[in-house]
Amino acid sequence: MKYLQWRHSVMCLMCLLGCFLVPAPVFAHDTISANQIMAIQDSETTFTISIGHLNVENGIDHLSCKVWSAAGSQDDMKTKTMTPNGNGSYSYTVDMERDHSVEDVVKVKRYDKGIYYIEIYGVDNGGVTGLVDSTYIVIRADANEWIRHRYDGSDFYVDTFRAILTVTPEIKNGTQEANSGASFKSGYGYALNLNTTVASTGDAEADKWLAGAQNASTVFPEFNFKTGVTTNGSFNQFNRLSDCMGITNNSNLSNTVLELKTNPFSASSARVHFTPLWFPDNTEYTVYSEVFDAWTPGGMLGTATTNSVNIDGTVYDDWQVNNKK
Repeated sequence: MKYLQWRHSVMCLMCLLGCFLVPAPVFAHDTISANQIMAIQDSETTFTISIGHLNVENGIDHLSCKVWSAAGSQDDMKTKTMTPNGNGSYSYTVDMERDHSVEDVVKVKRYDKGIYYIEIYGVDNGGVTGLVDSTYIVIRADANEWIRHRYDGSDFYVDTFRAILTVTPEIKNGTQEANSGASFKSGYGYALNLNTTVASTGDAEADKWLAGAQNASTVFPEFNFKTGVTTNGSFNQFNRLSDCMGITNNSNLSNTVLELKTNPFSASSARVHFTPLWFPDNTEYTVYSEVFDAWTPGGMLGTATTNSVNIDGTVYDDWQVNNKK
């Protein structure tokens, strides 16, 4: 009898401890959801998280973001309150150097330039808490350094070189009809050219030391800047990749031009992206591109860029019906 009482007491104690020790599962929020979440690198040490197009049933008390780097598992996790913007979106700028530095093997603190994971949590006006959305960002360096040791026959020297990647995006009218008027019209195909340059210091000749950017991935506002979704086992790709149309090296500069891959929905297999017909008039149409695979002896360079055009009118504005008798 005493054994049964002791066993019952132990089981009750374990149940009570389980309530405190076992973490509660994270559930999606019941009254807050988002159609757009972005994380864009602003500088070498910062990136900005933004969430918008929110569906809200019971108001929003506040949103917060949990951020941690893959390099340190979750030992550098930080939770920060996001700032509401005037257009109904929320944002927060992460300072990697300040909040996410980790010690390397020689006990020197460095911030990770790899993957950062992001989770957005919301609290509505009724106190209900839950996960609103999640994403991640890959931090790339647009500049790096390397060292060359040389010997001139009598003395040893150490030379330090530095290279930086810059990108100039340009959205062009992809069809003759779209050139009518100053504004871009929805429903047409537009070309995106990314003109890239890797420039080095000193006597690091491009032919020997540099390779310009060779790849890019671009996402679009009509897909909420997402790369793709899996539905019923099939993957729908929303991002567009680019082809390198050639590398031109000149002195310490390595230049490339990246253009969108040919569009299978284009009658002429043009390198264009078709804007959605429903896109609102007098609205900025912004694309976001990540440019990478630029190489130096110091490793790969990559960066991100955006470009915008104003949409005004549709393809139907240029269509005519000729009534011939």
